[in-house]
Amino acid sequence: MPVILNIETSASKCSVSISNETITYLQSEVPMAHAEVLANLIQQCVQESDISLHELDAVAVSDGPGSYTGLRIGISTAKGLCLAINKPLIAINTLQVIAQAAKEQSTYSHYWPMIDARRMEVYHCIFNAQLEEQFSMNNAILDQNDFFNQYTQYSSIALCGDGALKASTLTDIPVIEVLANAKSMVPLSNLAFQNRQFVDLVSYEPNYLKQASITVAKKKTS
Repeated sequence: MPVILNIETSASKCSVSISNETITYLQSEVPMAHAEVLANLIQQCVQESDISLHELDAVAVSDGPGSYTGLRIGISTAKGLCLAINKPLIAINTLQVIAQAAKEQSTYSHYWPMIDARRMEVYHCIFNAQLEEQFSMNNAILDQNDFFNQYTQYSSIALCGDGALKASTLTDIPVIEVLANAKSMVPLSNLAFQNRQFVDLVSYEPNYLKQASITVAKKKTS
C-alpha cells in the first residue's frame, strides 16, 4: 500500500491524513482557519504516524470545487511539499470525496454530492456505487420542479454534502450528512496512485468550476 499524505481544504474544516497499512487522520476544530492550522496539522499527522515526509510516495489534495481560498491554500501547500521532497501530486475530485464519505456510512446504488455555492446554487454530480461519474459535474440552481425531475431514473439515491441540506427542503430524497474529509480521500488517492494518475506540478490548478465573484467596494462620498 502506498504511503500518501492527503490534504482536504475545500470544506469549512480542513483535514489531513497519512495512509499506509493504517490511517492517521486529523481535522481542524476551527472553521475556515486553513492558513493558520494546515501546516501544524501536517506536522502532527507526520509525528503521530511516525512517518517522515521523505517516506511518502505521493501527496494527494482535494481538487475542488469548493472554497476558493481553501483550495488555493491546500494546493499551494501540496505543491510546495511535492517540490521539496520530489514526490508526485494527486488531485482528487472533491465531490467524489463526499460520495466516498457517504458510501462509508450507508448503502445506496447512487450518491448525489452537492457543495453549497451560495444562495440556491450548488456544485453537484451523481456517482454510482463504484464512485464512477454518471454525468459531468456542474453548477446549477436548485428548483423543485425542473431540477429534481431530471434524476428520477435513479431508484436508490442519497444526497450528501453541505449543499444537500438546501436541496432537502425541495425534495424527499434522503440526505447523508457528510462533508469532504482527508480520511475519505484514502481509497481514492490509493487507486489514483496505482493507476499513475498524477498532475503536473507547474500547470495544475484547482477545479473551481466557476470564477470567483469579486465585489469592488464603493468609493465613499463626502
